[in-house]
Amino acid sequence: MKITEVKITVLRVPLSEPIKASFGYMTHRMSALVHLATDTGITGVGETWINFPYWNYKERVTTVTDGLRPLLLGEDPLRINYLWEKMYSGLLGPFRQYGCESALFQAISGVDQALWDIAGKELNTPVYQLLGGKYNDRIPAYASGLGPKLFPDIIESCLNRGYRAFKLKVGFGEELDEQNLKTLREMIGDDATLMIDANQAWDVKEALARINDYAKYNLLFVEEPIPARDLAGYRELVENSPVPIAGGENIYGKENFKTALANRSLDIVQPDLTKTGGLKETRDICSLAACWRIPYALHMFGNAVGLLSTLHLATAVPGGLYQETDANPNPLREELLSEPLKFADGCFYLSEKPGLGVELNDDVIREYSYS
Repeated sequence: MKITEVKITVLRVPLSEPIKASFGYMTHRMSALVHLATDTGITGVGETWINFPYWNYKERVTTVTDGLRPLLLGEDPLRINYLWEKMYSGLLGPFRQYGCESALFQAISGVDQALWDIAGKELNTPVYQLLGGKYNDRIPAYASGLGPKLFPDIIESCLNRGYRAFKLKVGFGEELDEQNLKTLREMIGDDATLMIDANQAWDVKEALARINDYAKYNLLFVEEPIPARDLAGYRELVENSPVPIAGGENIYGKENFKTALANRSLDIVQPDLTKTGGLKETRDICSLAACWRIPYALHMFGNAVGLLSTLHLATAVPGGLYQETDANPNPLREELLSEPLKFADGCFYLSEKPGLGVELNDDVIREYSYS
């Protein structure tokens, strides 16, 4: 089996209501799908993260087509570890000169998922079996993307679908954050799990002050309270915060995670496999975290293919808490797959379909294709 084509498809959907974070906002849903074709007729697909900045898709298209494609054509797609290292070592030098290794990890992420998809289809087995077999029969999820404006209909819908865990975006000022926390806690009840995400909004001093103020809302964790690269600051928070500290969506590759873990900078790790190197690298990261007895909660603020890949990993790898799921309406999650993901009682359930189980809706692809 040989790879005969590598291409990337960009999808774009306007939002009726922008999604805001402490650093900015999204006016469109964006998705970039990496497709690998083979000489046997088997194709694989993966998703690479392109949420920010909004012009990010232009770099990703160029990196995949001009950078990764020449390294993949003619290769055996079942040699996943070999091809991962070939892509990484082949482009690491130029990307270090570029000063943005993260973009390389994000591009490789999409290819890696597509390789696993091909392997599963060739062997007629779900990807989670290739990752070690089914460890979890169901994956509990939490609803994220809430705030700074709370939409009662979205929260009520999540409660009706069985969600019992929620994450609120903070970092919009003490008064608004406090009011949102109070309101959300009242809406979901005292028995539901609640988390907050500051998206790197604070420094250490402010983070400790805010966390101490908000601890009364019984928080499972505080995500990215300070800039992701401030490992010394994270260690100070871990040592002094009354609430567990989570992070990792903006840490790239297992070597950087190893540094963070060895520094005791996190209580919970949150790798995003559409950003940090795909299934192979994220599995390694979760295994590393287990060496320090630190649980993972996989980050996912992407779309259907990335979420499906993430669920395969969560199904196979022990040590997981909740799976993040954006609560806001998203056609690239709800409509992109021909058959919706199975979700009941606040949990995801994977099918026995070979590969990732991705069956794309061609009409949706045509409607939202963007260049």
